[in-house]
Amino acid sequence: MKRARVWLLVMLFLFSLCSAAYAEVTTFGFNDHRTRVAEGTEPVLWPAWKDDSGTSYSQPLILKGWGQFEGQTLVVAVTGNQLRGYVCKEPTGKIDESGFQQNSPLWSIPLMGDRETKSHPTLIKKDDGKRYIYIGTDKHEGKTGYLHIIDITDFTQAKKVYEFQDQWSSDIVSAPLVLKWRGHEVVVYTAGNTAEVHLATDPMDKTKANNIRIKVADSGRTSSSPAPVLNGQGFVVGLDRGPNGKGEFKIYRLDDILQEVNGKVELKSPIAYKTVTTHSSIVASFSVDGDWLYFGDQWSRVYGYNVKTMEGWINSDNYGTFSNRSPALTKNTVYFPAVGMPGQKGKLLSVDRNTHNTNWAVQFDSRAQTAPMVWLVPGIGARVLEGTGQGWLASIDPYTGVKASAVPAVQTEGGSSYGTGISGELSGSENWVVVTTEKGVKAWYAQPLDIEVVSLDPGCPKNAQGYIVKPGEKYKATAKIKANKLIIPGLPVPVGAFNELGTAAYKAVLKDQNGNELPRLSQINAQLNDDQYLVFNNQGEEITVTFEWTGAEKGTQHIAVGANLDYPTASPQLKNLWPETTLENNLKRVPIVINGYDAIAKIYPLKTEYIIFDPTVLVENTIITGRDDENPGTIPVRLTITGAGGTKTYNLNIGPKDYKKFPYNFTAGPGTYKIRAEAWPPNGEWTDIRPENNIAEVTIIVKRGKVPKGESGIGVGL
Repeated sequence: MKRARVWLLVMLFLFSLCSAAYAEVTTFGFNDHRTRVAEGTEPVLWPAWKDDSGTSYSQPLILKGWGQFEGQTLVVAVTGNQLRGYVCKEPTGKIDESGFQQNSPLWSIPLMGDRETKSHPTLIKKDDGKRYIYIGTDKHEGKTGYLHIIDITDFTQAKKVYEFQDQWSSDIVSAPLVLKWRGHEVVVYTAGNTAEVHLATDPMDKTKANNIRIKVADSGRTSSSPAPVLNGQGFVVGLDRGPNGKGEFKIYRLDDILQEVNGKVELKSPIAYKTVTTHSSIVASFSVDGDWLYFGDQWSRVYGYNVKTMEGWINSDNYGTFSNRSPALTKNTVYFPAVGMPGQKGKLLSVDRNTHNTNWAVQFDSRAQTAPMVWLVPGIGARVLEGTGQGWLASIDPYTGVKASAVPAVQTEGGSSYGTGISGELSGSENWVVVTTEKGVKAWYAQPLDIEVVSLDPGCPKNAQGYIVKPGEKYKATAKIKANKLIIPGLPVPVGAFNELGTAAYKAVLKDQNGNELPRLSQINAQLNDDQYLVFNNQGEEITVTFEWTGAEKGTQHIAVGANLDYPTASPQLKNLWPETTLENNLKRVPIVINGYDAIAKIYPLKTEYIIFDPTVLVENTIITGRDDENPGTIPVRLTITGAGGTKTYNLNIGPKDYKKFPYNFTAGPGTYKIRAEAWPPNGEWTDIRPENNIAEVTIIVKRGKVPKGESGIGVGL
């Protein structure tokens, strides 16, 4: 079957994380701690929807619906410099690009600025139940940035309620970090080329609103999104001094820098609580776990730092690759994107949080464009996802760094420039994965598919030995196939039946209960293979199929029925079409006992090794021939015995489960003797179903014993 581009992601390995189940994505890095871990219930992501509405550099938000959207999933994304709101559409069951349904936004709000914003939307839920999106803008002309606040409480018609003008910023590129301090709202963000961090305090209260600037350094750029530390009563921000400069990050405590004057928040002191110098610039953001910060510098050194104890570590194994993206964080691992310069190949790094050693580094064919995310399905497995400059969404084994799969998220013209391909970020929540690209937004949804072959009845007699057939006789088998979990009604599921003789498998024709042949996939699409298929319309539906097969003349035989899997493995005649939660229940295979004639020959020697002191010894053996089958009547059997005792032939008539014994003795001196017994149909009068037990061989060894000596040295005969 041809599948040039498949847009599915599957994961298979177990993984241990520190994440909250089903958490919404409410800001850059999923949450204020920017850990980038999503947890779902199903391991297969299906194409769901898209909106080619313009370039995005921002993190899409994934929110649980409220009000009239209760039970639905909502997305807020910035594309084409507009904030847009979507209601998610679930998959149609198609696995190619056509599986992405067009999904137009419920609303869109233009953002100020003459460039697409590189800020990230942040959701704030107020005590009164209202929901707001905070986001910065990029207005290069005039070097003025704005903090937009959009009310999305009524998700059918979001509205811009406040534009907070920052007096000194060239662009607001970070995600706004919203903190609470002494009853006041403090919005912290970085301010582009100013080398400053700015605060908007109580921005929605015109009587209290204030704009505070804090100089991080005399020169440089601040572009990292501030992250909360010290239990939310402080923040950390990085400084970019360019590719050749030293970097640093500063930790600020709100109590140190702020004061309240007549009910309004004012600057108390611009002095940082701590300043830490790094080898090179801190361009991107921090992941936070308790008192520990995890981040990378501009040349892909990976750091850990404890804000209380001031202990830290550096991993420089991949130093030298440019990076301006942030890490993902699990309980034991930091995943850091070594982005690469335009035209270079980027990497994803896995660094152990405890040993600080590199677990692995995987290279891509283009830049590692996004921050990574970890997608976990408890009890099933995990994958690390990474978006590239050429538009691919890569899925990576978190243990080994092996690329498990990759799907094209967007077709791009130039995978070497900034902001191409997956130009924005990756988001995951529950069973949704949403990405923003140079063309817009695209979404996958994880849905279960579980097809089971419930039973297979060969349609032949059965006894204690198993299913019994007569050679050459035809039988009608019946199988039941069930859709335990179904993503959509009407899904065509490939099925196949096989008559297996030894290592050869012969495909049978499946029919429904009315005797009609099942249709073939090639009738749906000429590019698909010729497998027959079933259509399930309801979850839990069970369909009965039949097929004819013939009992083998001899050898081993099995019959099998499979659904939606590659079978047989070595040279599959049935092809897997859809990824499933598990393929362990997709096959039933039944061994067949051929009810033909089965002659046997066996040799029972008295001994296999003789030690003699006389010249010769009598070698004694019992030869047994008979039938192991239960077919009625007698058949002719010719027993031939060869060896040192000469050739002896017996022409016998033997009935079912009848056995005859014959002595085969000879006198032998020291040496090695072989005895062979064969029981066959004379002149090919019938076919033996198990020729492997028709021949028996044994080797007899006769050795001269050593005679012990007496005290005088004279040999003593025994």
